[in-house]
Amino acid sequence: MRNFRRCCAAVVSLLLLVYAQIAPAEWQWVNPFPSGNPISALTWDGSRFVAFDGSGAVLTSIDAVTWTNNSSGQSDFVTALAWGNGTYVAAAVGFGGTRILTSPDALTWTPHDLGIPVNRIAQALWNPDLGQFVLIADSGVIMTSTNGTDWVPQASGTLNDLDGIVWHKSQYVVVGAVGAILTSSDGVDWKDHSIAIDDPLLSVAASGNLYAIVRGSGPANDHSAILTNRNPAKPGDWQLAFGVVDPSAHSELARIVWDGNAFVALGGIIATSIDGVVWTHVASPALDILDVVAFSGDAIVAADDVGSILASTLDGLNWTPESSNFIDESLTSIVWNGSVFGAVGEFGSFISSSNGLDWDVNAFALPISAQ
Repeated sequence: MRNFRRCCAAVVSLLLLVYAQIAPAEWQWVNPFPSGNPISALTWDGSRFVAFDGSGAVLTSIDAVTWTNNSSGQSDFVTALAWGNGTYVAAAVGFGGTRILTSPDALTWTPHDLGIPVNRIAQALWNPDLGQFVLIADSGVIMTSTNGTDWVPQASGTLNDLDGIVWHKSQYVVVGAVGAILTSSDGVDWKDHSIAIDDPLLSVAASGNLYAIVRGSGPANDHSAILTNRNPAKPGDWQLAFGVVDPSAHSELARIVWDGNAFVALGGIIATSIDGVVWTHVASPALDILDVVAFSGDAIVAADDVGSILASTLDGLNWTPESSNFIDESLTSIVWNGSVFGAVGEFGSFISSSNGLDWDVNAFALPISAQ
């Protein structure tokens, strides 16, 4: 019996050795397709969608329907993704800290050490006017790069976490925690114009000569608000333009955008203004805080953390829920590519729509069981 076991063990070892010689060097994801992992970042490069999932896989599609799954060779979790000057730039968080991944084709990715400790990249931005990538992060970190490979830390003048950035009228405006407001004309020389509040500034938008920011609730205020200013370099000129009507209700604001027609502030309610002076608010049909947003030439689409999707004309006043509540997961990104909205979810779902109301589930990450 002992000799028989030894013989079997030898045969098994031989089979494993033979298999090791003929086995493929790399496994390909087969099911569920294209990914069974959270989709953490999405961008449109002018010809195709590019996304990262939680395993480090790169997903690409020209129509948001047919997707290709490729390994990036990295296992870090990508939190921000930008494309500019023929280069993809991804901010990735791993056990070794935050790194930058770059690629010319979304197939071959090269890691780059930022050189400073960063735990969270809030936003990655490509500025075509200056030919410059900009990253804003926690602890007041601002990094710039012309090629996505070589990054230069800039002296921001603050240690507060940074959350929002806009480039408008040849000027960056960055906002963050504890009333942080920074401006720069070149991304290198930053001036601190923070306001004396303990509350966070969550998002910034601009149109014409007016800037608008969302002030979140904090130690000094139990509700969020919208502040406006024609000159961010003058901290004393910020005015309260809109305050949440009922702070006891689920009505916080989290994000503000200029959609080409109006300022639209999103959260538990929706506040809009054509001129930044007169604001109109409506109740949100969504179940949770609206934070993910994209807009086309005639529609704006927003989503919350539990799969609700709303669409509105650019005035932001009349919001219609999607045609069916078919997806029970948080959407992490929505992108308009010129003809279709593409959206990705935390469980790996990909959905698309031409109007923001009728959505196609192009590749659902979890198998749907028969009823």
